[in-house]
Amino acid sequence: MPGIIWSDKAVADLVALNDWLTEYRPPREAAEAIRAIRNQVAHLDQFPAIGSPVYAGTRKLLIKGQPFVLLYEFADAKLLILRLVHNRSDWQSLL
Repeated sequence: MPGIIWSDKAVADLVALNDWLTEYRPPREAAEAIRAIRNQVAHLDQFPAIGSPVYAGTRKLLIKGQPFVLLYEFADAKLLILRLVHNRSDWQSLL
């Protein structure tokens, strides 16, 4: 199992998303979105290559049932989560 590290930007993305969800969505829907993200990260811990390659060393993983994309790198038995973004955003410019 790789070690998972969240970049500062990914943590800020998660906090901003949580804040937005709790303000603009029903509590159950907000909790489901965060749970879906946590579940996908848990899958990455076991299967780090499940995301689609986008650039050399960078992969993306769609969050099941949610409109979000997790961008990450896997190297040297460590998984670095780079960003958590909406799938309609211009996520390529964020890398």
